[in-house]
Amino acid sequence: MPEWPAHWSADSFERLIGSWGAWGVAASIGLMVVHSFVPFPAEFVAMANGMVYGPLWGTAITWLGAMLGAFAAFGLARALGRPFVKRAASRGEWHKIERWLARQGGSAVFIGRFLPVISFNMINYAAGL
Repeated sequence: MPEWPAHWSADSFERLIGSWGAWGVAASIGLMVVHSFVPFPAEFVAMANGMVYGPLWGTAITWLGAMLGAFAAFGLARALGRPFVKRAASRGEWHKIERWLARQGGSAVFIGRFLPVISFNMINYAAGL
């Protein structure tokens, strides 16, 4: 069984992903999905994917895992978080939130994706709420 890297670097993740052989693609996608729920530097996984599978396939594998993780985070926030927020907010506050989201929500998500200080994962959760 492959051993988790003792120190985090692109080289250590390259060795880890390479050690999984044919399962490396699935494991890389899985690591990117896990990154949506457990914070760790996914940039190392992305770089390792590029080194193991080449720039084109490494990018595709990383992107697929990141998108699956984003969908999962959005879905979880939508299914569990939204009902909680709706119960916690007063009816008037909830209507204000919904009106603002209808007018500005799409723009806020779009702009938020370009701000380097805001984690994509946090945007996924916020969009799901």
